[in-house]
This record gives sequence, C-alpha cells and structure tokens, in this order.
Amino acid sequence: VLVATVGVAAWPAWRAAQVKAGAAGGLPVARMYPGRPSAVLAVTRSVQSVPAATGIRLALQRGAGRTAVPVRSAIAATAVGVVGLSAALGFSASLGYLLATPRLYGVTWDALISDEEFDTSMAPAARSIAADPLIAAWSGTYAGAPLTLNGTAVGGVTTGPGPDGSLAAAVPLAGRPPSGPGDIVLGQHTLTSLGVRVGQTVSVGLAGLSRHVPFLVTGTAVFPAIADTTELGTGAELTVAGLLRLPPPGTSAPPYNGLVVKFRPGVPLQQGINSLTARIERLGPYAISGPSTPADLVNFGQLQSLPLLLGLSLGLLALLTITHLLLTSVHRRRRDLAVLRALGFTGGQVRATVSWMAVTLAAIALAVGIPVGLLCGRQAWRFFAGQLGISDVTRAPVLSFVLLAVAGLALAVAIALVPAISASRIRPADALRAE
Repeated sequence: VLVATVGVAAWPAWRAAQVKAGAAGGLPVARMYPGRPSAVLAVTRSVQSVPAATGIRLALQRGAGRTAVPVRSAIAATAVGVVGLSAALGFSASLGYLLATPRLYGVTWDALISDEEFDTSMAPAARSIAADPLIAAWSGTYAGAPLTLNGTAVGGVTTGPGPDGSLAAAVPLAGRPPSGPGDIVLGQHTLTSLGVRVGQTVSVGLAGLSRHVPFLVTGTAVFPAIADTTELGTGAELTVAGLLRLPPPGTSAPPYNGLVVKFRPGVPLQQGINSLTARIERLGPYAISGPSTPADLVNFGQLQSLPLLLGLSLGLLALLTITHLLLTSVHRRRRDLAVLRALGFTGGQVRATVSWMAVTLAAIALAVGIPVGLLCGRQAWRFFAGQLGISDVTRAPVLSFVLLAVAGLALAVAIALVPAISASRIRPADALRAE
C-alpha cells in the first residue's frame, strides 16, 4: 500500500514542483463560467432549467485557484466503483445460469443407474427401463473406464451401448464427437496436460495392460461428474467399438457399468427418480442418483455471493467519492453559490443545483462504468470457464443493470441532500464581503 501510494503521488508531486516561485499567492479566484467557450457550456445551452444547467456546469468544470476541485479524478474513481459492481453482477449472473443449466457442465440426462458392487450385470435394469412408461430415452455407458493416454491415467466414457447412445455422451465444445472406432474426444484440461491438439493422435490403452492403440483426437467436450477421474474438462470419450479395440486379442472387455435415462416431458425429476428407484432396487445392488453438480462448481457456488459483495464494496466507495466531491465543491465554491443567491436564486434552486451536480457525476460514472463492467465481467467469466474447461456461455442481467442505474441516480440525489442544505444556507453578504 505504501509503495502504491507513493507511485500514485509521483505525477501530482512533479506537477506541484513545476509551480514558479510567487505564483501560489497570485492564483486567481475561479469564475463559474470560463472566458473561452467550453464543451460543457455548449452542451448546457439547450437545458431550459437554470438550476439544472448551473448544476451540470459546476459538476463538470474543475475551476481554478482556491475553488478548484478534482472533478476528473472523482469521476474516474466513481466509474471504477461502478465497473466493479457491474462486473460482479455480470459474473454472478453467468455463474447462476451455469449452476441452473446441467447441460453446461456435461449432463444431458435426468438419472444415473450404477452398479454398486462393480461386478453386477446391468441387463435386468436395462430391461426394466425399456418397459418404463415414464422414460423417454436411455442408454448404457462405461462410466470412468480406466484409460491411459500417452502414459497418463484418464477416466473414460462411451457413447452407448443402448438405443440412445448420444444421451451418455459428453457435451461437445469444439470439433466433432467420436463416430468411429479410432476417434476420441478429450476434455480441455486433459488435452492441455497431454500437450496435444485436435487433429493429432494419442496412444490409448487400458490401465494395467501393455497394449496401446493410436486414436485420433476429433474434438473437446465437457464431461459429467460420474467418476473421480471424469469431470468437466477432465476425461476422454470414445465409442464402444473403440473401447473394444483396447483389450489384447482373446481378452473380453468388461460389461458396461452404468445406465442414464431421460424422463418424458412433464414428469417431475424427483417423482421420476422415486418411481425408478422403487422398480430398480428390487432387481439388484443398483444405485440411482440424479445429476450431480461437479465438486469444483459446488465449492465455487458456495462463494457465489463473494464477487457481488466485493462489487457492492466498490459501489459504496463510489458513493463516498461523490459525497466527498460534493462537500468539497460546496465549501470551495461558496462565492459562486453566494453570487447565485445575490442574483435571485432561492434556497430551493440552490438545493436543486447541488442535486444536479450529484446526478451529473453519477450519470457519467454509470454511463461509462456499466458497459465497461459488463465487458470486464464477461472476460472474467470466460477466464473462469476456461480454467474449468467448460463452455463460456455468458449472461447479461439487463434488469439488474437497469436497477443499478436507477438506484445509482436515486442514491446520488439522496447523498446530495446534506451538501444541498448546507449550500442553501450560505449568506451572500458573509460570503461576498471579501469581494
């Protein structure tokens, strides 16, 4: 903090050192409107309300001498706070959408039936599922098949066997799903750790066996959390025919160890799982479970409110910055406000002028901060999704941004209340007697 403070102070310190001797005592008193035309003056000429036009000019013109206020730095600091809050809103919206959309973390089915003892045939469960009127589609799968890719242990899944083999497949990200016995799809993390790209080949085998077969990497995918070694960006997917190539000649592949099902439209998830459990548990040592959220998402989801809390903290600092600037402006521009009173401004018009100052500062910060914050939130989410190896689907909470803009302007008016009352109580005679 000390190093950063010194670094930030370097430029103002250098500028202060350039002031010539004797100039400090002769700094002019700032006028409300500069002698030469300015963009602010041109913009406010069309504003019909005198307090509104005056408030906008006082908010945007920094002044000079004893009446100078840090307008640009205050607007920049306020915009940074709005950027942080907007980015947090965008990031939280994308995270909430991910947690509410199982397909984005690799799940396209409603229930998983697995073999609890790892040596029980899935055939009785498959026959029962095929006759279940609540089930619209089903497929078998090899869940967590122990593969080795270029000597690295990786969990694998297969597309099928079963009437709806694609139901058991991972959700594709790039490239194409495996279609032949020599195709394989990898998770993004697995692809990176192996140092290969889509279109290259990898040596695939079963753990504990010396036989290895070359496979062509046809794409990347997101894997459901159905095994310890298969989750999100970690895992491999191949066809059943491809898996059957791996055992040595004369050795049979183990039977598939899982079934995934999709209930018919209109069947509540819990009702379907309960009905399936009542039928399947009588047939053998089977376990029935719904889609499970990956551990990485569960752990991060518990901290889902943290980005929003950080954003709210930055938003609070933005409001404090505006409050400080208003108090400073009212104090340093007492003469300007006293001139307005002498020209006929009422106390209510002075209060309206200060309120317009606050609204102008907040509006500029919101106009800059919300779009920039949206872009920052999207980039942060894409980085987070890339780290997990999942699809970087983003969501823009339009309603939240509208509420942020309305609340920001309302709070600006509210925090202007105290400076406005103070400004309206300025006595022109006392403030102008030095003139």
